[in-house]
Amino acid sequence: MDAGKLPAEFSDLEPFADWIIDTERDRHLRRLASSIEEIRRFYDAMLPRMDAVMKLLGRFGVDDTPPAEVRNLYLIALSFMEVSHPIELRWRSTSNTDAFLSTRLEIPGRN
Repeated sequence: MDAGKLPAEFSDLEPFADWIIDTERDRHLRRLASSIEEIRRFYDAMLPRMDAVMKLLGRFGVDDTPPAEVRNLYLIALSFMEVSHPIELRWRSTSNTDAFLSTRLEIPGRN
């Protein structure tokens, strides 16, 4: 199965398949490595789709094993959450330059 595959009704988001990232740390690092313009494009594509995304994800319980396409949709939604901060808070870059360097943090047992 294609790692970038999403449920058919979300095929318009497949150009953003590189945001289907398994771990919180890797999503965070991807955000830091991206330009504000790049995350703006991703954010603008995802925002109008989030109600539909959440509706579909809501069909699955915490203990369910969803199909791979649904898991990919979940992961891309998590990436959307990661990029929303710089956009909604109107940061000039993808990281908060006034904050402690997040790359210095390590949280054992978390992903």
